[in-house]
Amino acid sequence: MGAADFFDEGYGATAKEAFAEVVEEARYEYGHGGYTGSIAEKSNFVMVTFDPGAMIAHGVENGEERTPLEAITREMFAQWLGDNCDHKLYQDKWGPAGCFEVESDQEGLRKFIFFGSAPS
Repeated sequence: MGAADFFDEGYGATAKEAFAEVVEEARYEYGHGGYTGSIAEKSNFVMVTFDPGAMIAHGVENGEERTPLEAITREMFAQWLGDNCDHKLYQDKWGPAGCFEVESDQEGLRKFIFFGSAPS
């Protein structure tokens, strides 16, 4: 069997709450049979700390402005991850998902991004 990368966002009061919801949504969408290549295969996550400015620097320049954090693509994130993290941990299809927090405008909820590789 192979592996597939995932990159999902979730909202919650805590990362644990957001993770549980994202996993449940993936199980609903992809089923409970295993080997979905989605976050449904993950049972835990590890928080990743980073400087948002470093990630924004990978964005597309538009005059003096750069792409906002919320508009960063998977490709931009993959490049940043390869340059700044021990990404092998998150590429292990049997290892934990990675997680980082992004500020959110939603009332009372925080936004989290979950990423990694899962068996497919």
